[in-house]
Amino acid sequence: MAESLLTGCWLLAASTLDIRSRRVPVWMLVLGGAFAGLTVVHRCGFTLVEWVEMVKGCIPGAILLILAAATGKAGAADGIVLSFLGICMGGKVCLAVFMLSLLLISIFSGVLLVLRRVGRNTRLPYLPFLSAAWLLVKTLQL
Repeated sequence: MAESLLTGCWLLAASTLDIRSRRVPVWMLVLGGAFAGLTVVHRCGFTLVEWVEMVKGCIPGAILLILAAATGKAGAADGIVLSFLGICMGGKVCLAVFMLSLLLISIFSGVLLVLRRVGRNTRLPYLPFLSAAWLLVKTLQL
């Protein structure tokens, strides 16, 4: 429970910074990395299955990082945050959060495009949608 509360607070703070400045400070990413590292140490099982789950959890974040480097259409911080979430949650849950966040941002973008509030090349912050997807998935897991 404490892990979820800390993750939620961290995501909320990172989302707020992403909305306001379109950037996520390095110290915020370091804080998330330290939290992900503490989560790994806290589990202490360190079985092969747990390591494989953590590696699988990093795959969506790695995909987002590759996309950010190749096209410049995504931010590197988005991929890093998603990788940290994958370490904490595991592969299946992280993939569900990733897909749900993409669905949420596409619906939001579609509505804004229909209302003519944004153009085709307008950049939107991704972390608020990632946070909302994480919250939805965590709520459904209860």
